[in-house]
Amino acid sequence: MLGKKTLSLFLIVIILLGAGGFLYLSHSKQPKFAFQPEKIEVLDSVSVNAGKKIALTICARCHYDEASNSFSGYQHPNPDRLGDFWSSNITQDSATGLGSWTKGELAYFLKTGVKKNGEYVFDMPKYLHLSNQDLSSLVNFLKSDHYLVRPVKREIPKPDYSLITKALQHFWWQPPEVEHWNIPHPDTSNSLSYGKYLVTAKYACFDCHSGNTVTHNYENPEDSWRYMQGGNRHESVSGEIIYSANLTPAKNSGIGRWTYAQFHRALVMGIKPDGSSVRDPMFPFARLDEKEVKAIFEYLNSLKPKENSF
Repeated sequence: MLGKKTLSLFLIVIILLGAGGFLYLSHSKQPKFAFQPEKIEVLDSVSVNAGKKIALTICARCHYDEASNSFSGYQHPNPDRLGDFWSSNITQDSATGLGSWTKGELAYFLKTGVKKNGEYVFDMPKYLHLSNQDLSSLVNFLKSDHYLVRPVKREIPKPDYSLITKALQHFWWQPPEVEHWNIPHPDTSNSLSYGKYLVTAKYACFDCHSGNTVTHNYENPEDSWRYMQGGNRHESVSGEIIYSANLTPAKNSGIGRWTYAQFHRALVMGIKPDGSSVRDPMFPFARLDEKEVKAIFEYLNSLKPKENSF
């Protein structure tokens, strides 16, 4: 057995290490990572409208500011455990937005989450598996003269991350490893594989409907903890705690009893089979076309049913 002096010394060491760790994290800066935009080829010939669809469906949820009617960013209703931070200004303003970014730099950021200064943005979708065609269309839209991305000068406050977030930034969160930089566009006639592409790459459904952000596997989304089984904890604008829905074909807690018509109505209109509306942070994917909705429904129903109790 440990003697009293040895035990006391051990406890003192633990306390000192804890205090040192606390001070280190309290005053630490975000880790920096390599920024290599030359790896990606951005196509100028693709449709800007296709990128607009992605931006209005996904990017607008976090970056749209109603006051300026632009993608100039706003303060997120983040849980206290993560800290206080805003979404970025992604308008074409050169000083406070993306105006000084090249298309290649923006494409690299969208794929990896790494900014020009080397900081890693952990809380946004990573378009790691997005086809080069779709990625290029999104980049071209963000660099266009559309009114949503017109230059709006707005300095976003620096984030005030919690100790938990800082610890995760230093010891857990890292940019995903990219194996393929220029991915071919999927075969849209193959509904099952197209649905997988929409869920894991284009609309990043798995980001909200699997485990939690800490455990996501961005390199292989289907290997994420509780993939598409829901239970990801969110906080609404009003402060209400909401858990994401189970989208596996489980009969009781998933979509196993849903018809295609019911799924279409829930996804596109935001009205669930029982007549209730989906709750923030979920929203109607009103811009999806019939082919996309059918492909997503077919893919989700191909997954292994997993019941949950959230």
